[in-house]
Amino acid sequence: MNLTSLARPLSLIALASLLAACASPGGHSSSSSSRSPSLAAQRMMCALNPDECMYKGPYEPGEEAYAEEEAQRLNRDSLNRLRRSGRRY
Repeated sequence: MNLTSLARPLSLIALASLLAACASPGGHSSSSSSRSPSLAAQRMMCALNPDECMYKGPYEPGEEAYAEEEAQRLNRDSLNRLRRSGRRY
């Protein structure tokens, strides 16, 4: 059995596991639980629903401005990498 024949069943199992985790009763609560999702699962959930990952609490003095500046810097760096790779955006 080769690797390509295993890819589809494994991807279906991974998708089913992710859906089961999201459908569980405490799936999107903000309370701490005894087990936390892996970083990859958190990134997947944030990619599917970014509002779930947005911080809604109070900021410390200067923290909000820093976060805005850092986001702008990261966006600039990303755009520069795209330009260097030859893509036009």
